[in-house]
Amino acid sequence: MNLVHYESYQEKDKMLLKVLDEEGNVTNIEATKKEVHEKHLWHQEVAIFIINNDGKILLQRRSDNVHYNNGKWGMIANHVGINQTLIDALLQKAIEEIGYEINPNDIRYLTMLKRNEEREQRFTYFYYIKTNIEDKDIKLNKYLATDKKWFDFYELQELMLTNSDEVVFKNTPAYINIFGELSKIISGSNTDKVYRQKEFIILNTSDGCFLPGLIQHSDKKNKIYYHFYTWKWGQFF
Repeated sequence: MNLVHYESYQEKDKMLLKVLDEEGNVTNIEATKKEVHEKHLWHQEVAIFIINNDGKILLQRRSDNVHYNNGKWGMIANHVGINQTLIDALLQKAIEEIGYEINPNDIRYLTMLKRNEEREQRFTYFYYIKTNIEDKDIKLNKYLATDKKWFDFYELQELMLTNSDEVVFKNTPAYINIFGELSKIISGSNTDKVYRQKEFIILNTSDGCFLPGLIQHSDKKNKIYYHFYTWKWGQFF
C-alpha cells in the first residue's frame, strides 16, 4: 500500500494525479491537484460510507481549511495519487482525517459516478464498510474536521432530499440513487426510524430506478397521504 501524508491543503494541491479521458481511461498525462481543478481535467476520486453495528453513518464536519463545502457534514473522500490504487487513497484519508486504520478486506464497492460539475470533472468511486468502530477509535484531525456525528440513515436521507446546507449531499439523481442503494444495505431493522409527521422516502421501482417521495401523516387516525416527486432540471415538482 502507498500511503502518503500531507501536512496542509497547500501541500496537497501539489500532489500529482492521473488525468483521465472522458470515458474514465487513464492517460499518460499527469497534473497536480490544483491543475486538474483549474483546467477541468478528468480525474479519480474515492469516498466511503462508514457504517457502525447500529446502522449509523459516520460523518465529519469539514473545517475552514478545506477548499470546498466548508463547515458541512461530509464523508471521507480523497483524490487518487499517481502511484495509488483507489483503496490506497481511501485508507490514507481515513488515517489522515479520523485516525482510523480501515481493514481493506472489509471495504465493499457501492457505485461509481461520472461528475461533470462547474468546479471539477471527476469519476467518483463510492464504497462502504460495516464496522464495529467506536468513538474511542476515532481521533479527529482538527485541521481537516472539527467534529464528528453518527447519523441515522433516515435523518441523513431527509437532509439530502430537502437539499439541506448542513450536508455535502444534494437532491440530485446521482445521490438519490446512492441513498437508494444504501437503503438496501441499512435496513429499517438495524437503525432507528423516528416517527415524523412528514417522512421522506425513496422507492425502488421494478425497472431499477429510485423514486423520491413524501409520506404526510394526517392528524386523523389511519389517514396517510403520499406525494411523489419527479426530477426536472435539478428540482422536484
